[in-house]
Amino acid sequence: MLLSARFLTDVGGVNSFEYANGPEWYAGDTTAVYLQLVDISLDRNDQGFHPAGRRYVPGVGSTLEVTFDSINDAQKVVRFATQPYSNDLSIWTVPVLATDPMRGTVRLKLRLADGVKIYQSRDVPDLIARVR
Repeated sequence: MLLSARFLTDVGGVNSFEYANGPEWYAGDTTAVYLQLVDISLDRNDQGFHPAGRRYVPGVGSTLEVTFDSINDAQKVVRFATQPYSNDLSIWTVPVLATDPMRGTVRLKLRLADGVKIYQSRDVPDLIARVR
C-alpha cells in the first residue's frame, strides 16, 4: 500500500463533498481540513482512473497523525485527525487553529497506525496546502 489522501471541500456529509486540489486558508483563520485516505498504488492514472487512488478504510481504532510540514521548523504543526462519519471511515478531518504558526506552502505528511501496521505518506508529493 502507498498511503495518500484526497482533499475534500464543501463537506456536508458522507455523500456530500467535492474533491479539491488542495486547501487554502489565511494565517490566523480557524478551519478544518478534510481528507479521504487513498491507496495510490491502486487505480492509477495510467490505468485510466481520475482521480487516481482507491479509497482506503483503516481498521477500527486506527489513528491518523497529520504533520503540517514547512521548511521553517517553527511553523511545523503536528495534530491527530478524527473520523467525522462512522459510516465512512476513509474520511478524516484535522483542525487548523487560529494560533497555528503556518504560512506559505505547507506539505502534509500522514502517519496512519492501522492495527500493528504503520503507513506513512512521506514520499507523496501531492499533499500541499497554501496558507496566505
